[in-house]
Amino acid sequence: MFGNSVAAIRQFTPPVLREGKEVFIEFYAFSPADGKMKRKRIKLGRIKGVKARREYAKGVIERLIFKLQNGWNPWLEHDLGELHTTEDILTKYSNYIDNMYNRGYYRKETYDAYRSKLKQFCLYVEKNPIYYLYQMNRLYLTQFLDFVFLERGNSAQTRNNYLNWLNAFFGWCVDKGYLTSRPTDGIAYIDKRHIQKQREVIPPDIVKQISEWVRANDPYFAFACHLLYNCFIRPVEMTRLKLGDINIVRGTIVIRADASKNRRTMTVTLPHRVLQYAIDLGIFHQGADSDYIFSTQ
Repeated sequence: MFGNSVAAIRQFTPPVLREGKEVFIEFYAFSPADGKMKRKRIKLGRIKGVKARREYAKGVIERLIFKLQNGWNPWLEHDLGELHTTEDILTKYSNYIDNMYNRGYYRKETYDAYRSKLKQFCLYVEKNPIYYLYQMNRLYLTQFLDFVFLERGNSAQTRNNYLNWLNAFFGWCVDKGYLTSRPTDGIAYIDKRHIQKQREVIPPDIVKQISEWVRANDPYFAFACHLLYNCFIRPVEMTRLKLGDINIVRGTIVIRADASKNRRTMTVTLPHRVLQYAIDLGIFHQGADSDYIFSTQ
């Protein structure tokens, strides 16, 4: 996806002594920042005497060859044994979130959000290549967030959500030993006080028309609206509700820990009109307690 590899960064030419107007050791090594071989010179002019310089140069060349053969690169401060390509780490992270979801540690909505942001980040990296993970710095990530917020025209909240995801991703990189710190540290969120949601109030007469139409054409959707508006039950939580969760005698509905967003069991009071609407729909005569309320099965 991104081009260079760890093997490329290990390329070098044997160091040689150059004696002329200037005396120096010269060799070439691959520069990740430039994407090509780059010349490195070590001046020896401070060593007095030809014989002394040559003896000194011999020892330097031997040490350089040993270091280069063992992965050292003069253009990097990082140990090449711990060098990771961006493509490799993003692939590992992709597999990680897949595994977390498949094993039940991530909810569907969390998984979908992570995968969506990962996809957009990968597309950005493809267009703005960063070959090695250590090159991911604060400036690069700030530019990515500006791309999300300014170029794509997303909201400030969406930009903050991407920053949350980046913090999670680079926190994972630190936990796995791919980085020693998060490059997102210090990147500021847009203050929520400056985020104004644009809401449009639906006139009461229009609300009445919508209500009448939904009751006549999609009564189960109307029931879902009642649960959302009167009981503050989230749409995703509704999809996990079962007939046995509703207690007709007590007029309550239980949101089980495995169904709730905060993983806690909660009991919600059903207003009489909402409970009566459910009874009138006949949902309690259509299946077993283990059946989902909103399902065709």
